Amino acid sequence: MSWPHPMVVIIGSFLSTVGAGLQSLTGAPRLLQAIAKDQIIPFLKFFSKSSSRNEPTRALFLTLFIAEIGILIGNLDHIAPILTMFFLMCYMFVNLACVLQSLLRTPNWRPRFKYYHWSLSLIGSILCLVVMFLSSWYYALIAIGIAGCVYKYIEFSGAEKEWGDGIRGLALSAARYSLLRLEEGPPHTKNWRPQVLVLCKLDEELNPKYPKLFSFASQLKAGELYLFRPNCYECN
Repeated sequence: MSWPHPMVVIIGSFLSTVGAGLQSLTGAPRLLQAIAKDQIIPFLKFFSKSSSRNEPTRALFLTLFIAEIGILIGNLDHIAPILTMFFLMCYMFVNLACVLQSLLRTPNWRPRFKYYHWSLSLIGSILCLVVMFLSSWYYALIAIGIAGCVYKYIEFSGAEKEWGDGIRGLALSAARYSLLRLEEGPPHTKNWRPQVLVLCKLDEELNPKYPKLFSFASQLKAGELYLFRPNCYECN
C-alpha cells in the first residue's frame, strides 16, 4: 500500500537505490585502498596506489568491475542473497569483535552507550548467523567458507602490520585465568606432572655442548617440554 499515490513507492525505491549505490561507489574504493595500504592482505597491495588527485583509481576500477558483473547477471533474485550474506556476515563479525573486546577488557575499548552490555552484541551476532541460514543455507556456507579462507590466508602469509588478534587475546586471557586458579588450593596428585631439569655445559659462543640432551628430555615429556635455559657464569 502507498499513500497518496503508488508512484511514491517507486520514487522512494529509486532514490534509496541511487543513494546506496553512490555511497558504495565512493566508500568501497577507499576502504579497499586502506586495507591495501595496511598490507593486511598482501595480494591487494596493487590497489594501494592513488592518483595525482589522491583518488583511489585502481580500487575504483575494481569496484566498477564487480558492480558491472552484478548488472550483467540481470537477475536481482540471484544477486540479493549474495549481498545479504556478506552484509550479515559483516554485522556478525562487528558484534563478535565487540564481545571479544568486552570479555578481554581491552584498555582502549570504552563504549559510550550507557546501556551497552556484551550480551547484546552476542545476541546480535547469533541473530545474524541465524538469519543467514534462514535466508539461504548454501549461500551462508559459501560465505563462511570464503571468510575462513581469507582469515587463514592472512594468518599464513603474515600481515606486515599487526593490529592484534582477538583469538590470541582470548587464549592469553584464558591462560591467565587458569594460572590464577592454580593458587586457590594445593594441586591434587592426579594432576601432578614431573618437571625435568637439564644441566648442560656451554661452549665459547654460549651454545649448549650437548643439544641432544634437550631432545631426550623432550621425548620424556612426549614433546611437551617447556624449555627455560638460564646461563650461569663464573665470577671472580
